[in-house]
Amino acid sequence: MLDWILSLFGSGKPDFAGIDPDDYETYWRAQHEISMVEGEGRQAEVYPKYGIKSDAQWERVQGAFHQRHSDNPDFRAAASRVGMQVQMANFNRAMSGGA
Repeated sequence: MLDWILSLFGSGKPDFAGIDPDDYETYWRAQHEISMVEGEGRQAEVYPKYGIKSDAQWERVQGAFHQRHSDNPDFRAAASRVGMQVQMANFNRAMSGGA
């Protein structure tokens, strides 16, 4: 429904790439994984995992998610959950002697 309303105002159809628009945790995982390699210019290695084809499309995906869900507390909570999962995975890896 929101997609239809947005199309009425000329903003076109939101681009979610290969991410389900209501799967907040997958979006935040993508955000984390891409940001981890962005400084090295390696984000294109992560993009296919999420159906993203370019930097410009990733920017559209980010905009679409934030436009659609920025006022949703579950969207913000998912960011915290994913952050905690990443920290726990890093901790467990460090404790097991991994890199």
